[in-house]
Amino acid sequence: MANKSVVSFVYLESKWTRSPKSSNITTSMQDNHLNASRACSKAMPSATSAPKDTDSDRIIWSPVNCRPQQTVAIIVPFRNRYSNLSVFLNHMHPFMRHQQLAYTIFVIDQRQPKLFNRGALLNVGFLEASKRYPYSCFIFHDVDLLPEDDRNLYTCEEQPLHLSVAIDKFAYKYVLA
Repeated sequence: MANKSVVSFVYLESKWTRSPKSSNITTSMQDNHLNASRACSKAMPSATSAPKDTDSDRIIWSPVNCRPQQTVAIIVPFRNRYSNLSVFLNHMHPFMRHQQLAYTIFVIDQRQPKLFNRGALLNVGFLEASKRYPYSCFIFHDVDLLPEDDRNLYTCEEQPLHLSVAIDKFAYKYVLA
């Protein structure tokens, strides 16, 4: 059986980061052909616009061809669903890069063998993300839900927004609780 050790932030950062170790901003040229008008202003980022290079200021990925209008923290409560986490990360990174967003994914693991407390993990994730960087947008996400259409923008408006109103589990019908 595969090792089910805890996946640390440092490990995920090293796996997905392509920039030199001294930089906390990862950039990629792979998506420069995309139309970035949805999430980016046309102005190119300057050296002074980048976050400071400290341990508490981390953006895992940011586009190089424009200045993102928002910095997004995706907070994912997690416990013992390693196959789902692998699929989630492999899907979300290209999805977020296609939207030209500066983002960080926070996987918040519950170590206690008690019942899974999703609400507490979301609260902890929000507090920890807020300590690391002044994000302008927080997305609370489940590890087993994947966005299917990149027109569903992972950005924040003035009011809270539910991004998965209709999902394939319910044949894309709206479910009222």
